[in-house]
Amino acid sequence: MKAIILAANKSEVKIEGGSCLPKAMVFRGNQPVLEHVLDRLPPKVKEVVLIVGHRGDLIRRHFGDNHQGRQLYYIWQFQAGSVEEELKRAVKVLRHDELLFFDGENLEGIEISEEIVARY
Repeated sequence: MKAIILAANKSEVKIEGGSCLPKAMVFRGNQPVLEHVLDRLPPKVKEVVLIVGHRGDLIRRHFGDNHQGRQLYYIWQFQAGSVEEELKRAVKVLRHDELLFFDGENLEGIEISEEIVARY
C-alpha cells in the first residue's frame, strides 16, 4: 500500500528567534507534525509521496529519501491551488490503485487509517 501526503501549504508559523517554518514542520511535542503523520501510517504503507511546495527544501532535508523503512518521493507544487494536478502526478509516481491520502499539516483523523487499511 502507498500513501500521498500533502505538505505544500504556503502558510508558515513563526517560531522562537523570528524564524518561520512551514506548518508541516512545526513541532508538536518532540517532532514536526509531518513526522507524527508519517509515524502513524499503517505498517502496510511502504511508499509515500510527499507533495511539497514553499520551503519544501526543509522537509526534504529533514526526512531525506527514507523514513522508518518507507521510501519517500517528493513532488514539488510550484503554483498555489494546483493540488489536483499534483495529485495526478503523485498517482503516476506510485502506479498503484490502493492509495491513502493525508494532510501533512493536520493530525486530525489520522487514526482512521487503520480502519481504511483493514478493508484491503
